[in-house]
Amino acid sequence: MLEQGRLAVTRCTLLRAMLALGSAVVLMGGCTSSPNGTLDGEVTLDGAALKEGVVRFVPTGGKGATSTAPIKDGSFHASLNAGEYDVQFSSPKVIGKRRMMPDSPEVDDVSELIPDKYNAKSDLKVTIQQGTQAKRFELTTK
Repeated sequence: MLEQGRLAVTRCTLLRAMLALGSAVVLMGGCTSSPNGTLDGEVTLDGAALKEGVVRFVPTGGKGATSTAPIKDGSFHASLNAGEYDVQFSSPKVIGKRRMMPDSPEVDDVSELIPDKYNAKSDLKVTIQQGTQAKRFELTTK
């Protein structure tokens, strides 16, 4: 009879532990970072709307995931977590055709339209807050 009592206590303890663990998993699910800020942006290059490209948001300090948003006709829309981001722009431009090897098919020869100071070496930053905000980026090739 004592063994049965222990078994009942063990089952009860196991059930409580499973419920506690399940609750913790559900609560931790709420801790994952889902975007809570929205950035509606405009991008110009030398005064004209950037026809197409990509904007990258890299969390300052390297904590968190990098996000990207397509740029179309000078506009983009990005959903991001609140925080500070380094901002990088890219807009590849086809400048011709070339062959990788003499017998290979022609492929596009692509050059970056955006200067390094807004791309790989960008020092642009943006702070995202909860809710919706707007930002205009005026880039120049000079």
